[in-house]
Amino acid sequence: MAKTYVPVMLAIATAFAIHAAETGLTHPVLPQSEWQLNLQEIPESGGKYNAEADRLIALPLDELKKQVRTAAARIRSVDERAGDYEDAANVLAYRALQEKNEDYARRALWILYLIAEQTRDIFETRPTFFNPGTTISPSVYAYDKLYDSPAWKQLPADARKTVAEWYIRSSWSLLRSLARTGKLVNMMPHAIQRGTGTALVLNSPELMRGWIGFCDRFLSPGQFLSDGIYEDFSPSYHYQVMNHLRPAMFNFEQFRDPPGHRDLVYGLKLDGTYSFRDRWPLYELAARADDSLRFPDNRLIPLGDTHCPPSADEAPGTGPTRNLEFNHAGHFSLNHGSGAAQQQLHLTFAPILHGPPYGGGHAHMDNLGLILYGAGSDWLADAGYAAYADGFGSTDKYFHHTVRSHNTAFAWDRSAEPYRNRDQKPSRSRLLAYEDGSGSAGNLRLLEASSPGDAADKVALRRRLLLQIAVDDAACYTLDLFRLKGGEVHESYLRQTEDEPCTRTTDAPLKAETGTLKEILGPKRGSDYNNYLHFFREVKSADGSRPLNYEWRGNDSGNRLNVFLNPVPGSVSYFATIPNLRLYKFKNPRREDGGRAIPFGKLRGDHLTRTRPVSRDELTVFGALYEVIRKGEPAAVTSVDWFQDGGAVAVTVTGKMGTDLIYSSDDTAVRTVGTMHFSGPLAVVRRTSSGEVQWVYTRGGAWVKGDGFLAAGKPADRLGVVGLPPGRQPAAEQLPGRELLVNAPPEKLAGLDGQWIYPELSDGSGYGVKVVRVEPHGTVSRLILANSPVFRADGKSTRVYMLGKEYTFPGTPEIDIAWPSFVSKDHLKDGTPPVNTRLEFSKVAKNSPAYASVEFLKKQGWRVNRGADSDEAFSVRSRINPFARPIHPSAPLLQLWNNGKQGTPEAVYPFGPLPSGSIRTSLGTAGVQNQGAVLRLNAGNSPLLELRLNNNTDGEIRLGDKVIRFQSASRFLKPQNFDLRWKDASPDKQGLLTVKSGAAVLCADEPFAQPGIPDRFSLSVGYDGAANRGLLAGDTVISNK
Repeated sequence: MAKTYVPVMLAIATAFAIHAAETGLTHPVLPQSEWQLNLQEIPESGGKYNAEADRLIALPLDELKKQVRTAAARIRSVDERAGDYEDAANVLAYRALQEKNEDYARRALWILYLIAEQTRDIFETRPTFFNPGTTISPSVYAYDKLYDSPAWKQLPADARKTVAEWYIRSSWSLLRSLARTGKLVNMMPHAIQRGTGTALVLNSPELMRGWIGFCDRFLSPGQFLSDGIYEDFSPSYHYQVMNHLRPAMFNFEQFRDPPGHRDLVYGLKLDGTYSFRDRWPLYELAARADDSLRFPDNRLIPLGDTHCPPSADEAPGTGPTRNLEFNHAGHFSLNHGSGAAQQQLHLTFAPILHGPPYGGGHAHMDNLGLILYGAGSDWLADAGYAAYADGFGSTDKYFHHTVRSHNTAFAWDRSAEPYRNRDQKPSRSRLLAYEDGSGSAGNLRLLEASSPGDAADKVALRRRLLLQIAVDDAACYTLDLFRLKGGEVHESYLRQTEDEPCTRTTDAPLKAETGTLKEILGPKRGSDYNNYLHFFREVKSADGSRPLNYEWRGNDSGNRLNVFLNPVPGSVSYFATIPNLRLYKFKNPRREDGGRAIPFGKLRGDHLTRTRPVSRDELTVFGALYEVIRKGEPAAVTSVDWFQDGGAVAVTVTGKMGTDLIYSSDDTAVRTVGTMHFSGPLAVVRRTSSGEVQWVYTRGGAWVKGDGFLAAGKPADRLGVVGLPPGRQPAAEQLPGRELLVNAPPEKLAGLDGQWIYPELSDGSGYGVKVVRVEPHGTVSRLILANSPVFRADGKSTRVYMLGKEYTFPGTPEIDIAWPSFVSKDHLKDGTPPVNTRLEFSKVAKNSPAYASVEFLKKQGWRVNRGADSDEAFSVRSRINPFARPIHPSAPLLQLWNNGKQGTPEAVYPFGPLPSGSIRTSLGTAGVQNQGAVLRLNAGNSPLLELRLNNNTDGEIRLGDKVIRFQSASRFLKPQNFDLRWKDASPDKQGLLTVKSGAAVLCADEPFAQPGIPDRFSLSVGYDGAANRGLLAGDTVISNK
């Protein structure tokens, strides 16, 4: 082949390599050569190449030269190899050093020289994709080992230079080919490893900088997600990538520039002090991910195309125990227990659509998919990789990629077909909630995410909530609530463990069906729906409108999974068997003809499909409770009762721990379950068997009221993202910085340190982030984050750079803050009704004795913030213990903050739902003109009334659009007694309000601004821009009278 390409750098790189040899510069022999050069086998253990080496040793030297020349003459491309001669040369080099045999060294060097000499005019390589690492000869190993061998003297004088040029020529040809490649793939690190090792052997600074340039492209958001996960969404392929990048990083860090070298490209000085890890921050993230994508028994988590052998092949209790938190790839896990008893719960919500019915590749359709691991196995399993090399045909292989093969739910719609048109499109996934258990002493952990898919899927809601609730230090159970809305058919899927055959038992009789699921369901529901349904055989059905309890028991281990299903009106539950992948792949020996002893499809496992035809505006909630139980141990959960009202679900779980009552809702209506009243998105109450409350968890402003106690969390907040700090806006191909600006002062965000917050982009997607700390930034706050927010916001639009493509969304994200609260029995108000609660709001001088109230608050774990006035502090005192304690001690139940205007602190107090009640307080203004105060009465975040003191002499009561005004004869509104009373309030009815000031009636039986039960009030001062002083207030009493 003609010399059609001669890199400009070739002469320079060769000159430096030869210069190093001629000046006696120490050759940097590789300390871990096989690893650094990406050799598949250590030479002495390669049986095939040992045999070839033996053959070459037996040949006369002239015959060996003849055969090598003949083989090399057939080479037409740099990436072609001369048979097995190059690998055999490595074996000869290894033996020469081990046995101190110069003849072996001479033969090895003749092989290298003759191939290099025969191919000196070949510069082109074929397009590389799946195996670019083979472009550079593996015989670099022999060159490295024999660099100082006396055998070079028995070769032509230019032999070493000729061989070095061969490797340099191959390297630049490979780099040029990679530069032409539009799509980079998981095989590229093979080339990076071999290429950097070769540059290190040749002591070539130009070659090493060539690989620096390529890694600038590869170790970027074009290939990796912002949390370090490689684009294939597969731990096996992530491991493959890192298995080659680790030695490549070692090569980079080992390299030292020769004396006198000047870098005219990057201006770098590689002397051991330069940090490649700082240059490529995604490398560190990817390395950490590589170490953690494993089950407790150290097997790779079988996401996507991942090789995952049965559990007995690994050691239980040896793997990582920390939660996984990959906010861009969309994979989180929860952990309970330790050692062999550890349980793990995984939830996947990938940011793009992939896997059938959408498309192929290494990723599966596991969006909102669950994996439940316990007792040494994943009892709700993702099967893993059905590779062609394992004997799977395309149909068999892709069955294990499908949505039905994963523990998830889907809303099907015939008019949305073909689904493959949306392959690789954004899934609009969003993390909605995450609790790792640290704030609840390990009693409760949770995950919630949504992933409705592309708009063309016609799905309005696809959201999953998972709660992992501890029974004791070893046992726990999982509550699963999956909400679907949109489409024509709602379905939920569960797949038993792949590690062993199981026996199924149920508490209700099952009806044997005729045919596969394709005959039973397929004819009615569209072609995409039909795909792979014929794999579901031995079908039995149950009435899905009734609750069902079933068990999968391992035939080998004796461990079991106990499952309780909620009743879903109009649904049918189908048990069927499907092909088992792991036992077929790992426990099924091959025959002599290459086939398997047991054909595909004969090893089968159990599967559950729950299906419900719906209209497009119907909501379905698929609920389930799971408990993994070890052999010989009793079940911790004995019964589960379900209650549903619209989108609200209450679950009563009875067992060893007593009784847990879990309430989840998509509205703020008040509902009664047993003797308790609930409102808000999520609340959990644990009671002993005797009824004593042990702890209460609330989230997002939810509250729960029972006999003698009330637990009310702080209302959720929604903040706007202002953007990134000046000068921090990264380019599209760079990793976003770990900070955001939000439109709230730091005082309002007290207690946010260490919490997760939940941004939402304009399309509904979002990436949860953890706050490290909150800092002031002018009139807004800077959030310092523990992980990348993924998006880039400039105040006008939002951009997400993902896998080589940039997505732009109008507007800026908004952030939800849930303010979770966990309170144990020691902090619950017990015995006294949560009414007649007295709060005292005081204007307290800094040095006065009354300032002791501030110290009181500090002892209660509250953070106290002063108003803007430097001469005084606003404090709050309570004469009873708070009803609930926040998860983070620095987050107050009662808050004081400055809302950005001088002299305007605000106190907020949730007191629980009172359909009829009153607030009595003494309010007034003092100081200078334009003083003001506002008392607000709310039902959650919904305003019912505002009592305003305006401009020193005016006042008004606002009830929505209706405004009732009043005045004071005094120049200032001196402190007056206000008595606000209401009655007959309900979620569906506006309560009637009567307000008195002193003896005067300001209004009587006026309707609230909107329906709702009052459950909190707030006081703010100087809201009209006041300076200096503000509110004069006496006692404030809340009552149910």
